[in-house]
Amino acid sequence: MQTLKKLGTLILNLFVFSTLTYSQENGTIQNKEIHNLERGLQLSDYTLFQKSLSSSFTAGSHSIAMMDQVIPQILAQYPSLISLQVLDTQNNISRVEYNFKNIGKQVSNIHFDSENKISKIELFDNILNVSEASQKSDTAELISSFTTKFELVNNLIFVEVKLNGKIENFILDSGAPAIILNSHYFESEESDDEAYGVSGSATLKNIEIESFDWNGIRLENTNLIGMNLSHLEEKTGKKFKGLIGFSVLKDYELYIDYKKHELSLLSQGNGKLHTEIKPKAELSFEYGAHLPIIETTIDKTKYKLGIDTGASSNLIDISSFDNLPKKTYKVIDTSTLFGADKNETETTLINIKTCTISNKKFKKMEFVTSDISHLNKGYGLEIDGLVGYPFLSEQKTSIDFLNKKIYFWK
Repeated sequence: MQTLKKLGTLILNLFVFSTLTYSQENGTIQNKEIHNLERGLQLSDYTLFQKSLSSSFTAGSHSIAMMDQVIPQILAQYPSLISLQVLDTQNNISRVEYNFKNIGKQVSNIHFDSENKISKIELFDNILNVSEASQKSDTAELISSFTTKFELVNNLIFVEVKLNGKIENFILDSGAPAIILNSHYFESEESDDEAYGVSGSATLKNIEIESFDWNGIRLENTNLIGMNLSHLEEKTGKKFKGLIGFSVLKDYELYIDYKKHELSLLSQGNGKLHTEIKPKAELSFEYGAHLPIIETTIDKTKYKLGIDTGASSNLIDISSFDNLPKKTYKVIDTSTLFGADKNETETTLINIKTCTISNKKFKKMEFVTSDISHLNKGYGLEIDGLVGYPFLSEQKTSIDFLNKKIYFWK
């Protein structure tokens, strides 16, 4: 009997040891995958944890088939990760504390499948759920048209919007995907989500508003994206409550007269444009994400440029600039560019002698060199730069977002 008892104890000990070893091996594998995720978040590099994801991985409403597009966009919008700590692990779910630059600490779960691959990262779900809900909520009923004055500050278009019954300043920024509120003014607003996404280093919030009215484009009792844009206020010296982005403009033609400081938003077939007045030139464009993309030729080489009313300068990516033949441009000056992450970057201001766009030649266009790899990576683009105020203000210009045309007017 004593022998049987010892044998039973030995078997039990072996079972416990085997179970602990199996659990430790699982934990080791899972910690390795979490380490890969940590490095990817620190360096904003999806490839560092791509192989750690399960074949059944989902983020928000997106399956694994969409991750090559979805996750790089999240990484481009999120600030740098400082550190990551596993608080505990139970039933293939690790509770993790993230410490992000400018945001601070956030806690959420990472799920693993039976093969110890990551099947869900709740942090990503929270980001996508806020973003998707907010973008859906800022869809207003179409109106016929309106014309309004604007103020030009640092080459940015400021317009007046009635927000929650009060007249407030907004920047017209077609490069923004949706209406984005300056969360600096909405600190008391609460969100149901524990983790928020960001653009650059500004925290993304889910902000509830009572009303938004831009010359008849109305929203009521809905949620909008909020980001801290106070650094742009410092740069422009002007307070504003938010950005008006692509989701508002996408069904209209936007006509801008920079000399008169006047713009019109026109529904299809409305107004004198294209009926009583004919454009002197037109360009076609294609979309890359929400950005209109045009093709320009410089010394027989083609380059792709995004159009952005929120770009106060024309930008050319550093890598594209390095490939420009020296005979095609002239260096004017070096300057400092202030990015959305509040960091300063030393840049070069150049004058490109001739850009040809749809057989139309643009002489001596100024560009600032800038690293826009985060933009390409985040939205799955392959553009060489952006054109904004200097390009759009050369003459009266309209952007037909619905029919993918740019018109120049007398």
